[in-house]
Amino acid sequence: MSDLSEYVALEVNGEELSLHDVLLTAKGQGSLQFLQEAIDAAIIRQEAASRAIEVSDDELQSAADEFRAAHDLYDIAATETWLAARRLTFEDWESFIEGNVLRQKLREAITTDKIEQHFAVNKLAFDSAELSQLVVADEEIAKELRAQIVEDGADF
Repeated sequence: MSDLSEYVALEVNGEELSLHDVLLTAKGQGSLQFLQEAIDAAIIRQEAASRAIEVSDDELQSAADEFRAAHDLYDIAATETWLAARRLTFEDWESFIEGNVLRQKLREAITTDKIEQHFAVNKLAFDSAELSQLVVADEEIAKELRAQIVEDGADF
């Protein structure tokens, strides 16, 4: 296995931080959310594979186009600059996009028919509303209470 200090993870004001440095800081502070996200991505890939869910070239291209539009990457130079700033290769980015598409396709596969079924079973719960009325004797108090509800989101 390679030494993690050989891999540059990021650069801060010209100082390169190795993957070892980043992991050391994260582990020391208990800030390992990115590891949970990596675990989630692996589980999604595995479950998608078990269900024979794959990403077609057209789906990948469409997702990449949407990503570039969302990040104002309208030409190759802008995309290459964006990738370089994050020390990503085109293949890394493509893998990231593919993972996002797999996540969406798996979500749809898991929830198809279940959402409509849930709403059908719980229809009565969705056909009701809860109303409350506050009655106060003073108009100024009523205005203050209304302001608290509208502006502050107070719950009565």
